[in-house]
Amino acid sequence: PMEPVPADPFGQFAWLHGRLEASLREKRRVWIVGHIPPGTETFGYTPLWRPQYLEAYLEIVQDPELGNVVAAQLFGHVHADEIRFLPNAPSGAGPVLLTGAVSPIFHSNPSFRLVEYDLLTGNLLNVKVFYAVMPSSGDALDWQFGYDMRGAYPSLGSSIDKSGGLTNAAIGEFVSSLEQSWASDGRAWSTYAEWYKTRYAN
Repeated sequence: PMEPVPADPFGQFAWLHGRLEASLREKRRVWIVGHIPPGTETFGYTPLWRPQYLEAYLEIVQDPELGNVVAAQLFGHVHADEIRFLPNAPSGAGPVLLTGAVSPIFHSNPSFRLVEYDLLTGNLLNVKVFYAVMPSSGDALDWQFGYDMRGAYPSLGSSIDKSGGLTNAAIGEFVSSLEQSWASDGRAWSTYAEWYKTRYAN
C-alpha cells in the first residue's frame, strides 16, 4: 500500500505562514515565486498539486491579513501566458501571473518577461513580454517586444493608476471583462488568446 503523504512536506506551509506573519509585523510586502502554480493545468485540465496541499496554500494566501502581504505570485511550468484570479483573496493582494517559456516544446513561441514594480511598496506596476518567432531552420532567434499589460489591457492600466499597483481586485474585474469580451468576440479576449501561447499558430 502507498504510504500517506505528509501534511506539510519539509514544513513548507509552516515556513510560509511564519514568513508572512513576520512581514505583516514589519509592514513589508513579499512576492511568492515558484515553478508549478497552484490550481489546474489548462492544457489537459489536470490538478497540479495534491488537493490537501492546494487547500493549505490557499488558506494562507487568501487569509484576510496575510493575503494582503503578498504583492505578487509568479509561476511558470505551464508554458503559457496566464492571468489567474483568487476569488477569496483580499482585494489588496497581488495578482497570480503565469509566464510563458523560453522553450518552445509545448507549442509556443519562446518568451520572457520584464516586470516593473514600485520599490517602496513592492506592488507590480506593469509586465512586458518579449518573444521570438521560432525560425524554420537553425537561425538565431530574433527577440522583439511583444506587449505590455497596461497597453494591451487599458482597464488594468486604469486599475493600476487608481490603486498604485496591480491587485487581485483589479484581476477580478479584468476576468469579468474578459468573459464579456469572449461572449462578444471583443478585443480584450482576442489579445489574451493571441498571447496565451505567444502568438504561436495553433
